Amino acid sequence: MSETGCYICGDRPVMRRCESGQLNCKYCFLSAFEEEVHEYITSYKMFSPGEVVAIGISGGKDSSVLLNVMYELNKRKEYGLDLRLVAIDEGIKGYRDDALKVVNFQKDYYDLPLTILQFQDLFGTTMDDIRLKAGKSNSCTFCGVFRRRSLDVGGNLSGADKLCTGHNADDAAETVLLNILRGDLNRLQRCTNPITSTEIKQSQDNEVVMGLGTLRSIPRVKPLMYCFEKEIVLYAYYSNLRYFSTECKYSVDAYRGFAREFIRQIEGIKCKYVTNFIRAAENFNIAAINRDKSSTNENKNNLPRIYAQQVVQRCTLCGYMSSARVCKGCLLLETLRTNNSKITFKSG
Repeated sequence: MSETGCYICGDRPVMRRCESGQLNCKYCFLSAFEEEVHEYITSYKMFSPGEVVAIGISGGKDSSVLLNVMYELNKRKEYGLDLRLVAIDEGIKGYRDDALKVVNFQKDYYDLPLTILQFQDLFGTTMDDIRLKAGKSNSCTFCGVFRRRSLDVGGNLSGADKLCTGHNADDAAETVLLNILRGDLNRLQRCTNPITSTEIKQSQDNEVVMGLGTLRSIPRVKPLMYCFEKEIVLYAYYSNLRYFSTECKYSVDAYRGFAREFIRQIEGIKCKYVTNFIRAAENFNIAAINRDKSSTNENKNNLPRIYAQQVVQRCTLCGYMSSARVCKGCLLLETLRTNNSKITFKSG
């Protein structure tokens, strides 16, 4: 790569860090990557000793790296967490069934309990069937809504106190851009929260009642939110992680694809532009400036940020968390029953 050695140890470098531009050898990169995730986790106090943490895995690179990093940090840094795995089977033949082979391998390799939930069992349909009814442009909307609910159900079934997802910096920047394009200021204020929790109106226990029983509102955390996709790929490669590299065959028609292409273009100009998107959204977060009153500037600077959380009610049909009287999941299921897949949602 260069005649210059690794910035940390001086050995032969194998890569250049995205944000700093520093050269790293294989071992220093892997160590630095994990340490940076650890610093992000501890700076926001994402976990407490003794908590049950469910890791959402799909067999893909992001969740595979998340799983390995969490597993290693939990041991090395003595987090004291009870790690468990949750996977979703959307019912996409030739894609998800192959990815689940990797998921089952990971379950055995890390020796962690695994819960797999199927769209067919939860919603009475599969993404293959939804694709036929909803068409190309709407199928990803169905999948996103149903996957989020499925993860909540899986987290509850696994007894989780926190739910970990593998969203990376590129994902977060795409979401920020999409919320700007949609003019959705509510979601823009929340989309970069390191810990996302939901407050339910007129509820003291933050539980919702559904056909599957009582569901708790489980906070979600994104430990990889400041990790670049390029570095996640390199971490997986240099760690010899097994993962499923094929993209969903339906993702080519996703609206998010436009944002993804834009983010890749600006990342090609300067990697830091990606994390600048995230930091800009964090600074825009109105609740972030709501600090406790303090008599000294020194104390003010040490106070943690208070992030905006979503306040919702319960769906009148299924009891699930919703920003409206009827949740998006029930609305989408109704469109399938009536063969009317053209539906729009108000921001919430």
